[in-house]
Amino acid sequence: FHHTYTNSGLFGIAIAVTPELASVVPQILASQLDEISRAHTRGGITEFQLRQAKNQLRSTMMYGLKSRMLQVEDLGHQVQTAGRKKPWPE
Repeated sequence: FHHTYTNSGLFGIAIAVTPELASVVPQILASQLDEISRAHTRGGITEFQLRQAKNQLRSTMMYGLKSRMLQVEDLGHQVQTAGRKKPWPE
């Protein structure tokens, strides 16, 4: 998850796994975050990867609009962070 604020932000990760896998999650998570942090030394994130991430985000957001509860949660988040409901393209 992430929240954008003026001149700052908050980033977090929520993970759900079965108890048997819980012990390996911290290692996997650390490895993935390390890969992301080192991407700039290998030419950065590719245009293809960025396009994939944007498409996945759009899909997730559109799916979320189908649920009344998620719509209300999104409205509350937008009002708290932006002071208003933002139109979809924004």
